[in-house]
Amino acid sequence: MIALLRARGAQALHRAACALPLALGAIAFFFCVYYVLQIVSPVLISDAWYFADRWLLPMHEGTLTFADLWAKRPANHAQPLTALLFLANARWFGLDFSVEAVVVLALAAAFAGGLIRFGFTQAPSRGALARAWFAGAVLCIVFSVNTSDKLGWTLVGLFYLGHLLGLEVLVWIARRRAALSPVRVFLPALALCALLDTSGVLWCAAAAALLLLTRAPDGASRRQGWRAALAIAAAVLAYRVLYAWLAPPMDGPPTPSLALSLAGLAQRAGDAWQVVLPFGAAVAHPWRMQQLFGPGDYTGWVVALALLCLAAHAALWWHALRRPVGSGVAVACGLALFAYATLAGIVLQRVPAFGFEYLLQLRYNVFHEFLWLAPLLAWFCAEPGTAGVGGVRRRFAHGVATLVVLLPCAIAPLWWQSAWFELPWIRAWNDHLARDTWAMLQDPEQVPLDCHPHVLICGYEPEVRRRLAAGLKAGPYNLADPALRGRHGLEPLLREPPR
Repeated sequence: MIALLRARGAQALHRAACALPLALGAIAFFFCVYYVLQIVSPVLISDAWYFADRWLLPMHEGTLTFADLWAKRPANHAQPLTALLFLANARWFGLDFSVEAVVVLALAAAFAGGLIRFGFTQAPSRGALARAWFAGAVLCIVFSVNTSDKLGWTLVGLFYLGHLLGLEVLVWIARRRAALSPVRVFLPALALCALLDTSGVLWCAAAAALLLLTRAPDGASRRQGWRAALAIAAAVLAYRVLYAWLAPPMDGPPTPSLALSLAGLAQRAGDAWQVVLPFGAAVAHPWRMQQLFGPGDYTGWVVALALLCLAAHAALWWHALRRPVGSGVAVACGLALFAYATLAGIVLQRVPAFGFEYLLQLRYNVFHEFLWLAPLLAWFCAEPGTAGVGGVRRRFAHGVATLVVLLPCAIAPLWWQSAWFELPWIRAWNDHLARDTWAMLQDPEQVPLDCHPHVLICGYEPEVRRRLAAGLKAGPYNLADPALRGRHGLEPLLREPPR
C-alpha cells in the first residue's frame, strides 16, 4: 500500500511538474496578446511616417515602382516585405496599425510554434517533462512582456516574419549539411537576402558559419560545407551587386565608414564591458526592473544573468565544436551566430554615436531573445550526457542548462504586474499621439506645442507636411479615414484640442 501511494504521489508530482511550465507559457501567451492589443495604437507612429511618404503616397499617385520597395535610409535596412504588408494594410484596412498588431502576434506564434515543433522532431526520445519545460520556456521568452516595444511596436514585431524565414533556412541547411550542393543553396540564400536585406545577409552569414563550424553525424567531408558556404557568400555578393544596380538611391547622407565607426568605438572603449548586458536584458530588462522594484541600479542583476547565459553559450560551443552534432544543435548554433551578428551590427552602427547603453533599447529584444533561445534549443536537442566529458564539467553544464530552462519561466511572470499597471499611462501616451496627428492632418501649417516625439511630421518641412496631410486625406488613410476613427471610437478624443 505504501509503495502504491508513493508511486501515485510520484506520478502526480510528475504531472504537476509537466503542467507548470505549460501553464506559465500559456498564460504568458494570452497575457501578451491582451497586453499588445491594449497598447497598440492604430495611428501612424515614428518610422511609419517615412514609409507613408516613401511607399503610400507614390502608390496612391501611381508612381510607385517595384524597386521602391527596397528603399532605405542610412544605417537602416530595406524592408520589402514590410512595405508590401504596409501597402496591403492601407488598401484593405485604411492603414490601421491595430490590424498589423494581429499579424505580428500571429507571426510570433508561428515562430514560437515552429521552434518548438522543430525541437520535438529532433529530440523524439525526450520525456514529457523535458518537452514541457522546453515548450514553456520558449513561450515565456517569445511572449515575455519584459519590454513593450518587441511586439507592441508593430514595425519592430514584423521582424518575426524574418525570424520565421531565417529559421526555416537554417533548418533546411542543417538537415542537408552532408549533401548540400552549392547550386541548391545559392538560390535560397539569394532569396533570403532579397526579402530581408541586411537581416537576410546576417542569416546567411549565420548559415555559412554553421556549415563551417559544425560536423554532421554521418561523417561527411568538410569540403562539402566549404563549397556550400562559398555558395552562400556568392549569393550575398550577388545580392549586393543587384541592389546597387537596381535599388533606388539611399534616402539621406551615406552611412559612416567602418573606420569612423571603429574610431567612435575606440573613444568608448571604457564602456565596452556593457556589450554583455543584452545577454541578461533579454529576459530581465533594467527598465522593467525599475518599474517593478522601484528606481535603482539593477546592472548587477543583469550582469549575473548575462554571465549565466554566456556560460550556456560556452557549453553550447564546447559541445558543438568537439564532436559531430545533429540538426537541432546545428540550428541552435545558427541562432546563436545570428544573435552575435545582430549584436555586432548594433555595436558598429549605433554605439559609436549613442554609446553602449543603446544596446538596451527596448526594441532590440526582438533580436536579443535569440541569446537565450539558442542554448535552450541546444540543451533540448543534445544527446543526454554529452554536454561535457569529465564529471565536474558535466555537472556544471547540467546546472547551467537547468537554470537556462527554469529562469525564463520563473522570471516572465514577474513582469505581468508592472505591465498591467502601465496600461493607463500607455493609453494616455497613445491619446497624445492621436490628438497631435489629427491636428497635423487638419492644419499642417500649425505644429502643436509640445508635439508628440513620435509624430515625425511635426519636424518636417512645411511643404512635406502639406503633401503628407493631403495624401492621407485623399486616401483616406489612417486617422483621415472615418471608418478607422469609428472602429476605434476616436471621434470624442479628436474633438479635444492638442495639449
